[in-house]
Amino acid sequence: MITTQCLFYLSLALMLEVLVGSEKITTKSFFDASRVTTSTTEGRWFVAAFVGASLLMALALCAVVGRAKKCLDFAVTAHVAHFVSCCFVAGVPRQLAWWVTCGMSVSLSAIAGEYLCAAREMRDIPTNNRS
Repeated sequence: MITTQCLFYLSLALMLEVLVGSEKITTKSFFDASRVTTSTTEGRWFVAAFVGASLLMALALCAVVGRAKKCLDFAVTAHVAHFVSCCFVAGVPRQLAWWVTCGMSVSLSAIAGEYLCAAREMRDIPTNNRS
């Protein structure tokens, strides 16, 4: 759980660095729901960062969790922990864009993570029997 949470914030930080730039990013900006909006250019970059982070999170789920059945649990847990952190830092998010973005992020990371894990689980097991 802690590993997936750390990887979630690491992937979000990486995407925000790439899309928004480090001069506009603070620790509070991770948890401030008012930054995630579709009415400003920077807000749309935040939305795109959450989408990109969810794809990176899918890779992390495949690497850390490894089972398709557990991906949904770990993705939801990471996003619920993010919600609780947002509530402590900036209050309960009231922006519809934040809720839609987080819902899309948890769905995308869970579905993509399950797909990647299932594809890995379905690979043939190599046997080296020489008869």
